[in-house]
Amino acid sequence: MALEVRKQCKYYYRSRRINGRVVKEYVGAGPAAESAAQLDREARVQRRRQRDQELQQLLALAALAKQVDRTIEKSELVLAATLLAADYRQHRGEWRRKRDDRTQ
Repeated sequence: MALEVRKQCKYYYRSRRINGRVVKEYVGAGPAAESAAQLDREARVQRRRQRDQELQQLLALAALAKQVDRTIEKSELVLAATLLAADYRQHRGEWRRKRDDRTQ
């Protein structure tokens, strides 16, 4: 997006991509061009703020997910210790109660 000065007059053009090619679109001249350029600048700043805010939210969610993963790992460790203390064993990923080796 460019505010161009030609022969002491300001013209505003927007650059857009259409089918992979950059195409300039004439918006206006004079004060109308300046106000259109200002509106586009404000919209660009707003989009950048929105992107930054979304990035911050994603980073916060990633940190929260990491905490949840650590909590799950710790709880699985506590569960395994409890089951081992209760005379269970793990067979192919499944917890089973140990058999008595005594024969009657």
